[in-house]
Amino acid sequence: MPNFITQSVSLPTLPARFGEVEFLETARGRNLTLVRTKSFDSEFFITLKPGGGKVIVKGEKITKPAKIGHLQRALEIFKERFCGRIISQAFAYKDSSLTEKTPLILDENEILSLVKSSKFDKIFIEIGFGSGRHLLHQARSNQDALLIGIEIYKPAIEQVAKLAIREGLQNIALIATDARVLLSLLPAGCLQRVFLHFPVPWDDAPHRRVISDEFASQIARTLGRGGRFELRTDSEEYFLYAMQKLSPYVQRKAGEISHFKNRDAAVASKYEDRWRKMDKDIYDLIYENKTAGLGEPQRFEMEFLKFDAAAIARNFKNFTFKGEDFFVHFEEIFYFDAQKSLDAGGACAAGGVNLGSADEAMNDEAINLDATRSGNLTERASMDEISASGGKILATIASDKISACANAAQILKKASAPLNTNRADEAGVN
Repeated sequence: MPNFITQSVSLPTLPARFGEVEFLETARGRNLTLVRTKSFDSEFFITLKPGGGKVIVKGEKITKPAKIGHLQRALEIFKERFCGRIISQAFAYKDSSLTEKTPLILDENEILSLVKSSKFDKIFIEIGFGSGRHLLHQARSNQDALLIGIEIYKPAIEQVAKLAIREGLQNIALIATDARVLLSLLPAGCLQRVFLHFPVPWDDAPHRRVISDEFASQIARTLGRGGRFELRTDSEEYFLYAMQKLSPYVQRKAGEISHFKNRDAAVASKYEDRWRKMDKDIYDLIYENKTAGLGEPQRFEMEFLKFDAAAIARNFKNFTFKGEDFFVHFEEIFYFDAQKSLDAGGACAAGGVNLGSADEAMNDEAINLDATRSGNLTERASMDEISASGGKILATIASDKISACANAAQILKKASAPLNTNRADEAGVN
């Protein structure tokens, strides 16, 4: 993650714009400050964490843009404009960084629009394309197909985008998202190929695998007649697990499964090269759809109309709600500039951040970070912004399933009531 360490940070009244980069507002937690930032066409948070005589400045992990050059440029300007002596730096912005708008790196809405209006005869998806060897090979070999590459490791997205641009490939679209989410949003029967090559096997934690009952259902729904899902793995346990999840569709004569061991592939990934040198077996599973995909894409609606934001803040505690196939972990509340603190000192001051008087904080006066105090904060997973009277609260939420979205409104409603600490303990909060 691009970052640098400085002796001090002094922010002006926001928003503040410097060319293609704009620093919009701050959100303050107990031990961390978030700066909402727009750089070129990307929007994300920069985090400021004081402690041990220094301030660590870096991009927030979940909102980090796929075009890493956008973050690097924002950090470069932040460093030059707002920081004192620089202690160390772990990034280097270059003019060659991918910053311009490119049709290759898209968001979910852009992908869905592209699929619905695609000029291509076929649509392929590769989940977790990594170095891009297989994805680029498929794009070269199938000029009539749109290749959608899904990858959560954002530096890989930028690297593969650069390679595709260099080769002049016009049939690639890349996205940083959860493959399970994107599949659930696609129209039925729109795909001809789905590739999943060498996923993390999670043999000790099968619930973390990409493949599940829901995933198998979405594969059967989104593949057209004759469409194929292709798994390639070095884990026999994963191979058998995938076979088990797809077998019900074979039993209903909705599809057929073929499988191979140590079959040569047209192009080998770097992982396969490594496993071959170790004499590990490679397993292929191919599921072919025999029916036209049926069913509607899922629709996720999150309505936050009836909840007491002040009560959520007043009763807030690090706690977890667990459902049958999801969990939601509330980790922290961040107050935007206009939001009054919980008490006179405020949750913001508790983190060792010198914000001046309460009135100054309410009036968006300059923020000065003194690195002489420190505090600890757990890593956050994703963010959900809620409107509140007099300002906004940013609650950080961790979830391992998209179905948590459908339950978020009820969870927030429960969170607005006094917290049942026994229930929180039962949910696994330490």
